[in-house]
Amino acid sequence: MASEIKFSSLNCRGLHSADKRKDVFDYLKVRGSHIYCLQDVHWDSNMIATISTEWGGNCFIAPGTNNSRGVAILFNDNFNVTVTRIHCNSNGNLIAVAFQTCQYEVTLVVLYGPNTDTPAFFNEVQNIIEDFNTPHCIVVGDWNVVLDTDMDSLNYLHTNNPKSRQVVHKLMKNLDLFDVWRVFHPITKRFTWRQKNPLKQSRLDYFLVSSGLLNTVTTATITPGYRSDHFMINSSFRLGQMVTGKGFWKFNNSLLEDEAYQKIVKNVIDETITEYACLPYNIDKLLSIPRNMVDFNINDQLFFETLLMNIRGKTISYSSFKKKSEIKREVYLLNEIDRVHSIYSDNIYLREYCDSLEKELQHLREKKLKGSFIRSRVEWVDEGEKPSKFFLNLEKRNHVSKLICHLTNDDNEQIFDQDGIQEETYNFYKKLYSSNDSHLSDLNQCDGYWNCLNRLFS
Repeated sequence: MASEIKFSSLNCRGLHSADKRKDVFDYLKVRGSHIYCLQDVHWDSNMIATISTEWGGNCFIAPGTNNSRGVAILFNDNFNVTVTRIHCNSNGNLIAVAFQTCQYEVTLVVLYGPNTDTPAFFNEVQNIIEDFNTPHCIVVGDWNVVLDTDMDSLNYLHTNNPKSRQVVHKLMKNLDLFDVWRVFHPITKRFTWRQKNPLKQSRLDYFLVSSGLLNTVTTATITPGYRSDHFMINSSFRLGQMVTGKGFWKFNNSLLEDEAYQKIVKNVIDETITEYACLPYNIDKLLSIPRNMVDFNINDQLFFETLLMNIRGKTISYSSFKKKSEIKREVYLLNEIDRVHSIYSDNIYLREYCDSLEKELQHLREKKLKGSFIRSRVEWVDEGEKPSKFFLNLEKRNHVSKLICHLTNDDNEQIFDQDGIQEETYNFYKKLYSSNDSHLSDLNQCDGYWNCLNRLFS
């Protein structure tokens, strides 16, 4: 069952005052979001216990001082979540938590970007996300960097923090992150920070979401903030287990170099010939007859299709068995290497044994990585030019792009459950291929149509 989880983020412009803090907390709880990401809260380390009591739910804080910085993640008590890891930087402008909910593992990073051009800060963000290494990632906060100077700023004389902006774009590319607001509103100009005199506006606050979560996003909005010069940004995610089918089977060319597979195919060919050969043949001597001289009790085309079907069945079965065997072998090698290292000594035989295990493990991993190169559909690969993570992320992006997490039907209604998506998809293509387009006419009757086509030969 899918659950919709709403995130809200706000630069609070200081919540050190108890009165303002109580007022803002009441305002946030009324909004009903599940997770609040707050920046510039002005909470020092002595206030953590007080904040936790006042909020009444799980909260994680990277403290700043009583008049600057500080970021926090506040979890509402209206949904189930398990936090597995936490990281705070010493400056109080970044906090990262890894959590699990609805069978999703997500790294959530909340940041308050430096006012100065400090690209090293955003390099730190990338390092933390890579270290957490969860399947999904959300990065949100007041970045103090605009992604597009034309669309995201107004009345700026100069481009602020240009080096940081370059690093943020690089981070988005390396980690496969997308600006949720711009995905939903590609041509809309909206701003999250405003200076009244002289008037200056910019979109400094935004969500960056990994590709694996992008299809689960249902809304991306900018709403008025409260007791702050920043607007609040909101995104909702419809999280639930996506059940995928078996997909299309594709032949793995590496099997052609597998001697065991070659033997299986030859046996399938012999068995199929024996099964469909005409009755007068002596079965014991049938396979000694040249194959192009054997007559079958079905036509040649049907025999060929049957042979391909039989080979395909055996290939799928063998491929599945081989993959399971390789996974089992990899687990054994990892455990055995760990066991040998635990008793490692100057014994030369143990050392050689351990080296052989590590070489075999590396060979298995190289085969897996080579498959990722192919499945990521990279047209040209220069090994060593890009790290393996590039190809693994690209493969994951290609997989995600095949999923349909929600549809909009003809009545402009959103469909999220998989049964409804399948039914709507079926009805769409049924209508598409059963309808006659009266606007199309016979191309042969179009004057001059064929004469305007480019031809290889005259």
